[in-house]
Amino acid sequence: MPIPPAPPRFLPLSIRVRLLWGDFLHQFGWWCLSASLIMILVCLRAPDWEEFQMTPENMQTVTARIISVKPYSSTKHGSGFTYVYRFESQSGGERVEATVSLGGEQRYKQGGTAQVEYLRENPLRSRLPEERSTIWIWVSLSALGGLLFLALALFSLFCLVISWHDGQYRIRLLQLGLLQVLEEVDFHWPEPRGPAGHVSYRFTPFNAEQPISRREVLDHSVLNKISPDAACHVIYLAEEPEKAQIWELWGHWLKQDSNGAFRGHMAYFLYLLTPPVALALFLLLYFFQDTPASRFF
Repeated sequence: MPIPPAPPRFLPLSIRVRLLWGDFLHQFGWWCLSASLIMILVCLRAPDWEEFQMTPENMQTVTARIISVKPYSSTKHGSGFTYVYRFESQSGGERVEATVSLGGEQRYKQGGTAQVEYLRENPLRSRLPEERSTIWIWVSLSALGGLLFLALALFSLFCLVISWHDGQYRIRLLQLGLLQVLEEVDFHWPEPRGPAGHVSYRFTPFNAEQPISRREVLDHSVLNKISPDAACHVIYLAEEPEKAQIWELWGHWLKQDSNGAFRGHMAYFLYLLTPPVALALFLLLYFFQDTPASRFF
C-alpha cells in the first residue's frame, strides 16, 4: 500500500462520501429509522381512536330495522352473519344505514328490530350492543408497539450520529494525520483459519517522551493484509496519539495511486441515495395511508 504524502493532504469528494455515508452504521441507521417510522405510523393507525368518544354519556340508543341478513364463512374469521340495519337519528331525523358482521348464531332476523347505539355528534358511528370492541386492548398493544419502535428510531438516530462523527474523524485523520513506523508489532491468530485475531503495537509519537501501546481486535481477513516481516506504519493526530490506527489496514477500502495520492470511485456516490430512498419509502406510505388500497396495510 503506498505511503501518503505529507499533511495537509487532498481528499476527493468521493472518499469523503465513502467515509461519511458508506459505513455499516450509517446505512443501518437510515434503513432502520425509515422502518421504525413506518411501524410507528402503523401503530398510530391501528386503533380506532374515535371509539374513545363512544362512552355512555356520548351515546344515543334508538331502535333500528334489520333490512338484510347474510351468512358468511371464512378460514380467518370463522362463520357468522352480516347484518345491514337502518335507523333514524334523533338529531335532525337523519336516516343512517350501516353494516356489521357478528360471529356465531344468527341473532336477528330480516325485517326485525334491534337496539342501536350511535354517537350523538356523529350518527354515522353506530354499533349493535354485541359489537362493543375491546378498544383498550388494541390501544395498549399499539402503545406498547409504538414505544418499542420509538426506541428503535432513537437508536437509529444514535447510530447515524456515531457514524457521522467517526467519518469526520477519519477525514481529519487522512488530511492531517502523522505517519510513523511502528516500533513493535505482535500478530496473534488463535487459529490459522480463525475468524478474528488481534494486533498489539507500540510507537513513540513525535515530540513525545513515552511510547504508546495499543491492541486492536481485527477480522482475520484484514490481518492477512499485513506482512509480519514488513515495516508497518501508524497514522495518528498529534493531539490524540492514543487513537492511532495501523495505516496498512486501511488498504481494504482506501485506494491510492502510485505516488500515494488518494483517489475515489464514483460508485461511492450511491451511498448518498440511501437517506432519500429510505425517507421516500416512509413518505410514500404516509401519503398512501388515506387511499382505498391502504386497507391492506
